[in-house]
Formats: sequence, structure tokens, C-alpha cells
Amino acid sequence: MSASVAAAKRPVPASPLEGPPGKKRAPQTGFPPLLGGWVLPPVDQEATFCGVVAALRAGGAFWNPKLRRGVEPELKIPGILTQECLEEGELLCRVPAGLHFSRQSCKKLMPEVFVACEQLPSAVPEKREEAADALCMALLLLGARARLLQRQSGPGD
Repeated sequence: MSASVAAAKRPVPASPLEGPPGKKRAPQTGFPPLLGGWVLPPVDQEATFCGVVAALRAGGAFWNPKLRRGVEPELKIPGILTQECLEEGELLCRVPAGLHFSRQSCKKLMPEVFVACEQLPSAVPEKREEAADALCMALLLLGARARLLQRQSGPGD
């Protein structure tokens, strides 16, 4: 039997997560196996959106009250929609620079991350800054996850 015929008879995994035939498949979580332990309970999306808008406003941002969270019917993708007609040139949102996720704001808020990343071996210095950016985002997301789990477990748990 030729190699091409043997290859054609070999079963092909249904998905990249399935692995080779005969191997046990990772449990279905909706996430790749690496993230399987990070599945969060359902979140009240509307409350989260309102909380983000309130936090933005408390931080000095402007958020047009004509904007709302929603799903565009044809695309079925969640996002920001208008609930009223907008005037030409009407301001939708303005966020102060201090609330932007930027290298400058991360350096100011997490200088130790940038100092540590500067010590990393790399032939390209820009890669160290990219690593610091990614680490800052990961730390922010980890903190948000911890706060979410704390809120969902209740104050006495």
C-alpha cells in the first residue's frame, strides 16, 4: 500500500482540539484546553455595561446617553448601538487620556512591570515593551476576574 493511500485512510480529527485518534479528547468547555479552568459563571451583561459607563463617567469621560448596549439584528454581534437619531457631528464618547489603556498609563500605574520586563533577554528592545504591555493587560484582566468572582461568591464567603 502506498504512503498516500495509507494517509488517506487515517482518521482525521474533527477539530484542532480533538487530537490524534485514540487519544482522549479534552472536556468541552467552550474554551481551548489551556483555558478550561478559567470558565466563569454567567455575568449580567447589562449590569456590567452600566457599571463600565458609570466608571467612565466617574473618571471624567463623556458618554452620550443615546448610546446603549445591544445586538444588531442582522449581524447578531453585541456592541454599542444608538437608541435615538444622532445629529451630524454629535459627540458619542470622550475618554480622558488617563483612562486609556496605553503604554504611558501602564508605565505610570505599574512601573515595576516595565522595570522587570526591561531585564528580559531580547535582541529587540521593543519586544520587552510589548511583553510589558501584554503583562499589564493580563494583570488587569486577572484583577477584574478576581473582583467578579468575589462579587459572585458574596461578601461572607
